[in-house]
Order: sequence, then structure tokens, then C-alpha cells
Amino acid sequence: MLGQVQWIWFEDILRTSNETFTLIVSPTQILPFNRILTEAWYGESRKKLFSIIGKLKKSGVILITGDIHEGEILKTFCVIEGIFY
Repeated sequence: MLGQVQWIWFEDILRTSNETFTLIVSPTQILPFNRILTEAWYGESRKKLFSIIGKLKKSGVILITGDIHEGEILKTFCVIEGIFY
């Protein structure tokens, strides 16, 4: 989803932020792992995003996503390797 320069920028911003909460906003979904046809972050992009969050041990990360033409609230219970909160 992001290019190399964007990933470097994203990691730098996340590393230097001291905010209680960090909002990550994407026009496509990030959390669904069980959808067959949807606009979402897949494979390496999603792994890289979660890897950066885990590596930096960032707490309070909130993902705001959309564009699936329906409403739902998703929550992950830290089942993603490398994220420990």
C-alpha cells in the first residue's frame, strides 16, 4: 500500500510521536483477515504496518478505515505477532 519513502516517513513519525493515542487513517480496511472480496490491506503491507507498530511498542494505536459500503466496528485482541498491548 505504501512506497519505500512513505514507509520511512510513517515509521519516523510514529517513532517521534509522544501522543497518548495515534490515529492511522486509511480509505481501505486494515483489520479484516477473513474477507474474500474486499478492498483491504493484504499480505506484506499489513505485516509491515503491524511490524512497525510492534517494533516501536506503540500503544494507543487506533485504525480508522472504511469504504466497504456498510458499517461495522472491528477490534483485535493483540493476536497479531509483535504487538503486545
